Amino acid sequence: RVTFKGEKPAFEQLYWRTLVLDEYAENTWRQRKLSVNPRTKRLNIGTRASSQLSTLSGDAYQYRVIAEASFQRWLFALDVAKTENTDIFHKWDYSLVSAKPITQTTSYDVTSFYSEAIEPSLSERQKNWYLTLSENENPKLKALGGRLAKENAQKENRAQVIVQRILSTFHQQQFHYTLQPPLLTGNVLDNFYFESKAGFCEHYASAFAYIMRAAGVPARLVAGYMGGEYNEQGKFYTVRQRDAHAWVEVWLEGEGWTRVDPTASVSPERV
Repeated sequence: RVTFKGEKPAFEQLYWRTLVLDEYAENTWRQRKLSVNPRTKRLNIGTRASSQLSTLSGDAYQYRVIAEASFQRWLFALDVAKTENTDIFHKWDYSLVSAKPITQTTSYDVTSFYSEAIEPSLSERQKNWYLTLSENENPKLKALGGRLAKENAQKENRAQVIVQRILSTFHQQQFHYTLQPPLLTGNVLDNFYFESKAGFCEHYASAFAYIMRAAGVPARLVAGYMGGEYNEQGKFYTVRQRDAHAWVEVWLEGEGWTRVDPTASVSPERV
């Protein structure tokens, strides 16, 4: 449950960031592993420095989250989130993670600076990480990404053009949203994009992020929740498991990580 202090966001802003998946291999998107120090039982993770978080400013939402026990460490927040709770870490990917697994109902206060850019600059090493694809998977999508990169190489806003090309394909061709897609084997993203054309948010987000990387645009998958049911009497949102969602972030020069939701091109009513 989420209770906002003062102004609450529009529904289309309710993207609850939970997990960032930045590595694709063996038909699966994964997040970089978290390890636990066996002596202190604390997380060994790359965290955002307090100096970086202290510079967050501008328009913001303030709210309290009450999270049910999940027995996981991940937490939920809108971008770009900051909390003063000392038992919560700000990960390198701007998600929040608890120092200990959530074994009971837990509340925490968050301020989200919704107009703040996420990493407007990346090092070449970071860019290369977000372009990495395994060698022997989904050759058709790799070829498609390569063609899009070549066709738009001379355009100043080439990344944005490629984004719109893929979204237009999802919207105009015979793709459709379903929670009961056919079983995919082999090169699953190739088979989804070129053959079955049927799936839910994870299918569309996964294929989109893969094509963007193949086209030379840094991309990563974000899993979390979208929306929520507003209780007019209690003045709070309830976010349920059925609100689980996946979307993509692409890195644009000068703008940083920018959310793109491919599902919106296929099934606008979902979002």
